[in-house]
Amino acid sequence: MTSIFTRFISVIGSKFGTLLITLIYTPIFVRLLGSGGYGDYSLILAILSVLMTFINAGVFDGVRKFISEDRDYDKWEMKVFAYYFRMAILLLLVVSLGIVISVFSGISDLILGAEFRYYFLLAIFILVFRQVFAVSRAALMGIGAESVSEPLGIINKLIFTLVAVSLLLLGFDIYGVLLAEIISLSVIVLLSFIYLRNYIDFSYIIKPIGEEFPKHELNKYKKQSVVLVLLLTTLYKVDIILLNPIAGSTETGYYRAALTIAEFLWFIPMALQMTLLQSTSEFWSNGQIGKVNNISSRITRYTILLVSLLSIGIAILSKSFIPLYFGEEFSDAVLPLLILIPGAFFFSILRPMLSIGQASGNLRPLVISTTIAALLNIVLNLLLIPKYGMYGAATATSLSYGSMFVFHIWAVYKIGFDPFQDLRLLSIVATVLSSGGLLFVVDRLISSQLLSIIVVPPLGLFIFILFSIAYKSISAQEIQVGERKIQNIIHKLE
Repeated sequence: MTSIFTRFISVIGSKFGTLLITLIYTPIFVRLLGSGGYGDYSLILAILSVLMTFINAGVFDGVRKFISEDRDYDKWEMKVFAYYFRMAILLLLVVSLGIVISVFSGISDLILGAEFRYYFLLAIFILVFRQVFAVSRAALMGIGAESVSEPLGIINKLIFTLVAVSLLLLGFDIYGVLLAEIISLSVIVLLSFIYLRNYIDFSYIIKPIGEEFPKHELNKYKKQSVVLVLLLTTLYKVDIILLNPIAGSTETGYYRAALTIAEFLWFIPMALQMTLLQSTSEFWSNGQIGKVNNISSRITRYTILLVSLLSIGIAILSKSFIPLYFGEEFSDAVLPLLILIPGAFFFSILRPMLSIGQASGNLRPLVISTTIAALLNIVLNLLLIPKYGMYGAATATSLSYGSMFVFHIWAVYKIGFDPFQDLRLLSIVATVLSSGGLLFVVDRLISSQLLSIIVVPPLGLFIFILFSIAYKSISAQEIQVGERKIQNIIHKLE
């Protein structure tokens, strides 16, 4: 069995690569599209994300969870893949038909304007390739092949960026960006299936699965996953969807820029989230609750420390970084970013816990707690956006993200694991306050914005590690174990 750490390294390496590419192309997109065009593109992405929630319908999580369990059942992996692939295609057809009807009936014109009509027709092709890749990627992760599935994300981003920038320079605007994604996705879908055929017999897609196959169990998990993912998507996207028609494309572009920076806090937690579902699913199925507790408690503490470090850095450097990165016109995005940071911090801590809870198969507590937070998010956005615009959206989103953490504390204990048994809260608080205060002073002493961006991050990392060790937020033994694991991976690569 591939170790959790090895899987995590594959995922985090891919996420770092895609993040680096995103950091490069985002300011280019912003400048070539303009704040208004970038706002419209953000709205399209938000709508695509919501549609993918319906189309994916728990497929991605289900494939990862059930293939990884490796049950004593004839051709288990192939039949799980076939079952979910059929479901994925059926759901894709339903949603695609809905898009076509909304476009040609004029419904989309009434809601968003005639200029979005052809965007949505291109979006159908994006949804097709996203869906097929989601299934193939999930299957690769389920069999422990993250070292293959995750680099495909980097290839996707590279092709997308090169094609999109080329088409933007040729004057294709948003159409060029959408077409670029279609091209990049088609390439990685082909590559993923070429590798996957070594493990999966695709002929099972059209073969009968058999009456003894546990369809009821997979269906129950799928239905709960659909609800959970849909609720999570509303938390991510309802602010953008409401802000654009109320406050306009320009303000939406500023807010989207703030969100882009705030979501950097999710970088490592998302990698953990992508790793833990398939990695802990087998522990749950074997009743190894003690192992689940040990893993979840250590990961929660590490996540809090890492996200605290990133939060300090983003908060201190926001006034210097945003105008330099996005352009001077985006200086208005600084305050929404500062408002978003507390909520994004707590949501980041929650992400690994959420994945471990999903691996248990008992999604009801997660659905209940997420429902409350999602409803709160919608209500707050409806109340605050009309009056305060992007500042209201940032406040509503931050409060809702924070409430997710509070509600999910109840959920994880209801499921039956304890992610806080080795939290070391006082040590963490002392580490954050000491390093944050010192870095704030250092930043104030540096007059140049560019110099501050260059100096503060590496210095901040060094100071934070020193305080973490001094206050025993991390033990020397844990550092040694981490070093050994990294060395083992390096030796394997050599």
